[in-house]
Amino acid sequence: MTSHVEQQVQARIAAARAKGEADKQRRQELAEARQRGLAARHAQKLRHQGARRGALNDLTAEEIAGPVGYLAACLAQLRTGHGIAGLDTGLVSTVPPTQADADNARLIASAVRRMLAAPLKPLGCRPAAGQSGEGGPDADGSA
Repeated sequence: MTSHVEQQVQARIAAARAKGEADKQRRQELAEARQRGLAARHAQKLRHQGARRGALNDLTAEEIAGPVGYLAACLAQLRTGHGIAGLDTGLVSTVPPTQADADNARLIASAVRRMLAAPLKPLGCRPAAGQSGEGGPDADGSA
């Protein structure tokens, strides 16, 4: 049998454990609520930015998030005479792209896609000596 003092100590330990668990649960709930609030705030900020930029160009949300949006931002930044070195870090104040920037970015992105889809051919290579094909200095055996 345990003494009255030991029972009191055990009760205090159990109460402290329960309080610690309740505090932990409360902190977790607050952290989750904070994350939801931050996500909602970020989404609202993006909506406002989209509304501001939407008046200047017809880029879709998909294009803004992809290479076309980045190219348009680069073109807008270069148009103002500023460099693009820190553009992707978010530390540089950017100029919203105009419709011309968006159109040019789409052209550049489609040209890059076409280039990446086409097989690469070596530039300036001649067929090896003795291979049939186009006539050249090696075709008749003379150098």
